[in-house]
Amino acid sequence: MRRIIAPMLLVFPVLSAPLAGQALSFGFAGTLGGDWSIEAGEFGVVLPVGVGPLRNVSGSVRAGWFGDNRTSIISHQRGFVSAFALGLRSGTIEVFDVGGEGQSTTRIGFDVTLEAAGYLTARSPFPEGDRWMSAAVLPAVRIGQDDAMHFAILLGPVWFLGHPTEAHPFLGLRIELPLAHTRGGP
Repeated sequence: MRRIIAPMLLVFPVLSAPLAGQALSFGFAGTLGGDWSIEAGEFGVVLPVGVGPLRNVSGSVRAGWFGDNRTSIISHQRGFVSAFALGLRSGTIEVFDVGGEGQSTTRIGFDVTLEAAGYLTARSPFPEGDRWMSAAVLPAVRIGQDDAMHFAILLGPVWFLGHPTEAHPFLGLRIELPLAHTRGGP
């Protein structure tokens, strides 16, 4: 019975929240530098929360491989990596917008995501072993229109919590597609 309840507790908030403000997210998640890097595709859901400075919560899954940065210009693959990540995102501080009056404007701004992830791997070259956790602080540049597709570039430190604990630069490229649009006009 517990096997049925756990997935339902994860899916229920998505199904019970109104579609306005929700988005599907997909993109690339990886580490930079060092002898080995993680290169993974990512798919997730973003939900609005509006609690203090926090504006969104997200959950995503990642699947990819380890790349060997020592042996070739194009990374050599070794092992498989998968992860489940939970993120809390601040509100976006708009820097400027592009577009004329009466037209849809593209907004460019900054925000910060705090992210925790659990990893499960096969043939891991990392000293943490086949299972570990990570924590990341990811400043982002976000580009997009209200109630339309958004692009984000996230770059910040990630700490792999294991034995030993290591820090690596993290790069995320994400596209968010809203699940509902608000209607404008009369």
